[in-house]
Amino acid sequence: MANYNLDKKDSFTDFAGINKEKFDFWQAFSAKMEGLTLKTIAINDSVFAVNEAVNNKMIYYAGIMTETAAPEEARVIQFLRENT
Repeated sequence: MANYNLDKKDSFTDFAGINKEKFDFWQAFSAKMEGLTLKTIAINDSVFAVNEAVNNKMIYYAGIMTETAAPEEARVIQFLRENT
């Protein structure tokens, strides 16, 4: 381990841009949540969030817990609830 380099790269250093993207995402999600599409099928007030980097771009996901599958226009990714 004596011969290694630590290089600083420009990826993900635009913190103002990342924060704006995240803010815009949550504004859009909140509007959709308020417009009965998601609110009527949610079984509780919990909101699940995932932030990840894919191909040098930040991606944001949010979701709710439902008893049934969400309508196509309301969902992008489906997570199934396990019965316990």
